[in-house]
Amino acid sequence: MTATIPAPVASSTRIRKHSRLPELLVVTGSLVAPLELTLVRALTVYDLLILAALAFLVMDGRLRWPPRGYLAMSYLFVLAALFSAFRATYPMEAITQVLQYAFIFFALVPVVISVVRTRRLVVLCLVFLCIGTLGAMLHSYIVQDTQGAGRVLVFYSENPNRLGYPAAYLLPFLLVFWFLSRSQRRSVRVTVLVCCLAATYLTLWAVFASGSRSSLAGTTVALLVF
Repeated sequence: MTATIPAPVASSTRIRKHSRLPELLVVTGSLVAPLELTLVRALTVYDLLILAALAFLVMDGRLRWPPRGYLAMSYLFVLAALFSAFRATYPMEAITQVLQYAFIFFALVPVVISVVRTRRLVVLCLVFLCIGTLGAMLHSYIVQDTQGAGRVLVFYSENPNRLGYPAAYLLPFLLVFWFLSRSQRRSVRVTVLVCCLAATYLTLWAVFASGSRSSLAGTTVALLVF
């Protein structure tokens, strides 16, 4: 009887090691997602990380699918987008967009709801998302690559509006972090407050440096909703 005990223990240990990889990939993806590190056409580093997490979840039997109603509407949306793609001015670009929709509905969302199942992991992913976004803004702040009208660009786009767009989710998230820190010890509260104030300055700079009125309007609405 004792000879049969080590085999199940080793097997369960191996499964636990594999089960940590999707979490690591999703958290790392949260950091690189705002940077839009493109590999080929619309394929990014973030896409590869999510696809790798999807593969590990399938192998471990841990993949959770959204409700049937969500899946039905997703199939309907993708089919409608596919039909409209054949009438697009640039069909290949339209097909690429349809593939991105399919990736979001049938890869990204299942991976996220399978992996991000604790408050700690949610906060960690949001922190990394904000760090990646602020990193892109900081790069623009230092380099100051401008368009003809003096509007500052972000390194992954030639559209200056893209620099200001993330402010619509960054500022509400910064407020969330500040609220969460209020129950922590004083040193943590002060550290979070200083980081949030510095991030708020950089975010507001990005909005006005981009000259994007839609970013300013979107950020205002997001704060009001928050």
